[in-house]
Amino acid sequence: MNMLRLLGYILLVLGLLSVEWKQFDARRIIYTTTIDQLQQMSQQQSFTQDDVRLAMVNSASTVWDRTAPWFIMPALIMFIGGVLLDIGWRRRVRGKQPNPH
Repeated sequence: MNMLRLLGYILLVLGLLSVEWKQFDARRIIYTTTIDQLQQMSQQQSFTQDDVRLAMVNSASTVWDRTAPWFIMPALIMFIGGVLLDIGWRRRVRGKQPNPH
């Protein structure tokens, strides 16, 4: 196995592992965001539609800010790994073809 293919596989696995790790971390982020939002709400029995909408937007934006931008690097790592695998495969195929000259 050539080095490009090996590096490609390593990058794909590392990218996948980091995405999986962040998936488990996202649960903690969602849980703590929910608890924070509940603590910020008042103890009144009813809420207006605007109160509920604001609480939902705040929760969603907090979760997005803490999780979504992080996924760019693992995606880039896996993309680079895929490109390296493709380059390594093409070099391997070219090396097995008979020279026409």
